[in-house]
Amino acid sequence: MTKEQVDLENSVLWIPDSKTPTGVAELPLTAMAVQAFRDQIALAGSSIYLFPSEESATGYQRSLRTVWRLTLRRAKVPYFRLYDLRSTYATRLSAGRRGRVGHSTASSERLEGLQKSIRR
Repeated sequence: MTKEQVDLENSVLWIPDSKTPTGVAELPLTAMAVQAFRDQIALAGSSIYLFPSEESATGYQRSLRTVWRLTLRRAKVPYFRLYDLRSTYATRLSAGRRGRVGHSTASSERLEGLQKSIRR
């Protein structure tokens, strides 16, 4: 991910490519997320990448697996997959009718149907 994908002024994260056409999107950011990105941009220094890596031939971190485990351990939070946050975010985003996170139309409709049945 490059720094230019983060629009701090408009509180938006741009996802320019995806496995599915619906995954290409602008994601709204909360004030807390904007601050976290602002801090990360400062930490990344002069690199064009948001998460640079001197050890990777690509110049950026390709996996957050090790960092994620260490972060959870330091925070004394039981392990859960980083991917689970995407599901939580997608559910909350669609509940507020603010958009989608790369779901196909069919899966979005299933999610909406499930949410309606839960509300009843």
